Amino acid sequence: MQTHKKILVLVESLDVNDSSGSKGRVALLQNLVRAGFDITALHYTQQHIVLEDIDAVAVKEGKSFYYFLSTRAPPRGPRFYISSILFMEKKIP
Repeated sequence: MQTHKKILVLVESLDVNDSSGSKGRVALLQNLVRAGFDITALHYTQQHIVLEDIDAVAVKEGKSFYYFLSTRAPPRGPRFYISSILFMEKKIP
């Protein structure tokens, strides 16, 4: 009895029209399927993606208060950015 090894992959995008990196990821996953692996891919793409023999599951990206702080800090200048990063590092368990 042959058992298939399972691989769970978390990727940002599986949309082949998105970028060359996405095309490479999809090609790698398809080659792993051909090699006999069962692939489940979790992705942040907001579109419904269907890939042959690959279970593609869309995941909603969670955005916390600290995410918004980190995206807003750099335009305010490097001094504030460093102090806000130190604040966040102390708060995150």
